[in-house]
Amino acid sequence: LQMYHYRDLGTATLSEADSLRVAEEFLQEQGFPTMKLVDAQNDGMFNDLTYVPVQEGAYIYSDMVKVQIALDNGEVMNYDQTSYITHHYERTIAAPRLSADEVRRGMNPNFSVSDIRLALIPDEYSVREILTYEVRGSVVEEDFAIFVDGQTGEEVRIVRLTEPQEYLVNAQEDNSK
Repeated sequence: LQMYHYRDLGTATLSEADSLRVAEEFLQEQGFPTMKLVDAQNDGMFNDLTYVPVQEGAYIYSDMVKVQIALDNGEVMNYDQTSYITHHYERTIAAPRLSADEVRRGMNPNFSVSDIRLALIPDEYSVREILTYEVRGSVVEEDFAIFVDGQTGEEVRIVRLTEPQEYLVNAQEDNSK
């Protein structure tokens, strides 16, 4: 279900694209040939990647698999399929009541939408899942994923994907003191 490996790292030489190729080959070897990348966090030493399956056009976040690739030699350092093993089953996904265009039109005009897709996410307050539109975009140099209920149009979750540059500079200055 999980694998965690630790070692001293050398100088990072692997490109982000190469680390994605390594992770996807690894997932194929593990029996996950059709996973889609939904998040990548590169800190210069590792590329932490999150993949989910897609069913009937919906990204299934409950069934995520995580892979960490060392950027010095492309070794798989960490792997976690716990969510997939504990939550995966063939689902019947009903069509959303709202269209992607209706959801896009309902967004704050200051939010610049870059992508919109169906996503099935776990409800934070129950054991059910919610069919949403995952709306990715930005406002004031920050990137967000906003999950909008496909039946009601209600925003059910907002995830900050990046920090504003000013915040990052201030945080780095605070850490150096």
